[in-house]
Amino acid sequence: MITVEEIHDMLDNSDGTDLDLSYRNLGVTGARVVSIFLASDAASSLVYLNLTRNDLGVRGAKALAAALAGNATLRELHLDYNDIGNAGARALAEALESNLTLAHLNMYGNNIDVDEMENCQRFIRRNKEYAEGQDFGEKLEEVEVPSSPSPTSHPSPPSSPSPAPAPTLGDRVTAAVDTLRVLRARLTRLLDLSDRALSAPAPRLPCIIIPTRQCEILGLNVRLGFVCPATL
Repeated sequence: MITVEEIHDMLDNSDGTDLDLSYRNLGVTGARVVSIFLASDAASSLVYLNLTRNDLGVRGAKALAAALAGNATLRELHLDYNDIGNAGARALAEALESNLTLAHLNMYGNNIDVDEMENCQRFIRRNKEYAEGQDFGEKLEEVEVPSSPSPTSHPSPPSSPSPAPAPTLGDRVTAAVDTLRVLRARLTRLLDLSDRALSAPAPRLPCIIIPTRQCEILGLNVRLGFVCPATL
């Protein structure tokens, strides 16, 4: 059985970043030893680990998953042909939720369903995008920014005002509430005016007396009476 000290020696004899433990029949016990090593400070420089064909099984995969959850250096892991199965893949996927560094994971020949495999690779793609963004930021920091010309020779153009920040959801809700309050006040005012108009007595319209002869000329079928001008 392999020991943690042997793993340390193998890593010291390499470049300190790659470790190949493939075809060593580690089993579950060896997987636990590897997980202890991954959780130690000695693995702080390790970025590549190959555990192909080691008969790890589901328990070995779960032991590695516990170490991967807190590891922040390993970027490539090979677990091909270890009979991990769906349960082992689920344990690895749960560990990858909190792991942001592992960007390459091989799990061929492990009797894993497509859905479980895709669940793991979903986190791997996330970590790849995260790593690419970090590399791009480091390259930007390495670029030398040329010094700006002096104001006397080449005056710099006036800086454009920074755009106003977009309103947040809370700002929009507050504005909507204020608008509803204004509309409510206006509606209350209109209802008050309507109540006053209905309660006031109706105005008396002026009437005129039209003689009978004029009524006949106007075609009115009355002999003498009071006729409202609005009627005419």
